[in-house]
Amino acid sequence: MKNIISQKSALIVVLLLLSSGVFAQRDFKRNKGGGIWRHWFVKANVGATAFFGDISTYDHDPFNKFKYESKFGYSVSAGKWINDWGGANFTFSGGKMKGIRNNYESHTDFYQYTLEAQVNLTQLYFDQDVQSVFYVYAKLGFGLIEFNAMYTNQTTGDTIHIIGKHTPFNKRVTEWVIPIGIGGVYNIDQNFAIFFDGTFNYTNTDKLDAKFSGSTDDKKDYYIYISVGLKYTFSIKDKHGSYRRPVSRRKIRWVR
Repeated sequence: MKNIISQKSALIVVLLLLSSGVFAQRDFKRNKGGGIWRHWFVKANVGATAFFGDISTYDHDPFNKFKYESKFGYSVSAGKWINDWGGANFTFSGGKMKGIRNNYESHTDFYQYTLEAQVNLTQLYFDQDVQSVFYVYAKLGFGLIEFNAMYTNQTTGDTIHIIGKHTPFNKRVTEWVIPIGIGGVYNIDQNFAIFFDGTFNYTNTDKLDAKFSGSTDDKKDYYIYISVGLKYTFSIKDKHGSYRRPVSRRKIRWVR
């Protein structure tokens, strides 16, 4: 008797998991209401920045790079799925960077503003009408980074060079940046999702660590941002009511 009860309980759990997985899918082509207002999303994430430049030591040692040469970073985004495999978003990022080499250290704080195109690689490959519960994406963007940096000798305590608001100009340095990234998303339900993101940020400057040679930049600095976050996709609505995303691919309900 106990075995029968346990088997039924296991079956119920499996069915609930399967139903929640299907419910987490998002239908793009069958829901026509709402037009341009459909499939907007917002997301927020936190993580760590890893700096690469003149003042960096563990460029080929990921463990020690994030142990000794990483700092806290964060970002928030707002965007829209244009179709089932492609979208775009605007992202604001901020945080700090740190580099060490021998007795020298660099400390940088920054703000970043980027416009990014995003491609759902899973959807593009399988070409379905319904966005899968888990998918992998790639992104490419362009924007601006504003930063302050300080380059110091830790043995003597001397500041060798500073740029940004610490100087008499009292203004952050601004350069363009190209973020290139890849990540994975798991749709918890029709609105919420959790995601992991890794982004390589190529910057048009050799000054992120405040160490540079002469008036020409002979080496570009860059940083990597590894993060996790939460994503919310807004419900599908139009002036007559709202579409509820289907619990299966064969069923959709309209509510007045």
